[in-house]
Amino acid sequence: MTMLRKVRLRALAAACVVGGASVALALVGCTPDAPRPSNTSVSTASPTESPSETPRPTETAFPATAVISLAGVDIDGANVTVAGLVTGVVEDGGTCQFVLASDSTGTTVELSSEGIANVSNTVCSSAQSPIDSFTKGPWSVVLNYTSAKTEISSVPQALEIP
Repeated sequence: MTMLRKVRLRALAAACVVGGASVALALVGCTPDAPRPSNTSVSTASPTESPSETPRPTETAFPATAVISLAGVDIDGANVTVAGLVTGVVEDGGTCQFVLASDSTGTTVELSSEGIANVSNTVCSSAQSPIDSFTKGPWSVVLNYTSAKTEISSVPQALEIP
């Protein structure tokens, strides 16, 4: 080892020791055989290139299914609220019609909302009716979804009006 190399190593070691623990972390390359950074350049995309947008799907690979996600009496007892979704369809503007039917009297109450496209399905926003529109007892709820492309109904879901 040459004299000049020994002096450089001692100076480098002294710099590592003098700096303390925080500098030691920054000077991780304080070893005589540590690789030195290269002068390579990084290639970047030209400003004229722009990422292409992926078109939003309007239909999925799954068959459409209407699902009631909420059917119940609000906590304050003033309203009945229903909501739902349609899987397998992603679109705005469809009509969500909720048909609530009394199992004992045959009375029906119809509520509707607009279908709103979500990331992977169509959401049927909540709809409400005052509790006075219902008689006490068992009811069933069906969601009928209709659009230019889709027409589907859910299976009935039970609802108890206290």
